[in-house]
Amino acid sequence: MTIRLEVGIGIAALVATVLAARVLLEGALFIGESLGLSDLFLGVMLGVGTSLPELATALAATRRAETDLVVGNVLGSNLFNSLGVAGFAIVVGPGSLQSIDRSILVVMVGAALVAGFFAITGRRIVRWEGAVLVMAFVLMAALSV
Repeated sequence: MTIRLEVGIGIAALVATVLAARVLLEGALFIGESLGLSDLFLGVMLGVGTSLPELATALAATRRAETDLVVGNVLGSNLFNSLGVAGFAIVVGPGSLQSIDRSILVVMVGAALVAGFFAITGRRIVRWEGAVLVMAFVLMAALSV
């Protein structure tokens, strides 16, 4: 393949991704308004959907006992999403956190601290600790409805 063809494919893929993201967002907002769901809850659910590839990678790495890959995948993805994506979005169009209830922020920060504690103690996260983190996510999602 030539460089021009590769660049053309890359641009076409980028355009398709942006258009698909727009359709997904508009569809989610339409369904959310129809069901009376909050924008915050819809954002959480869209975030879950976009994180499914990371989940699949983590599960595959766990089966192969590649724990460093699991930790790197989770940390890398979350750091990039939190700092890179959120930072870029804020540069493009600043927003506010007024619609986020304080209790949701407390659960989110608490879950991050608990996850860090779990990772430091024994340098591994066992099943019951994973279940605690999943319950924290469910609580945060329930509070965002």
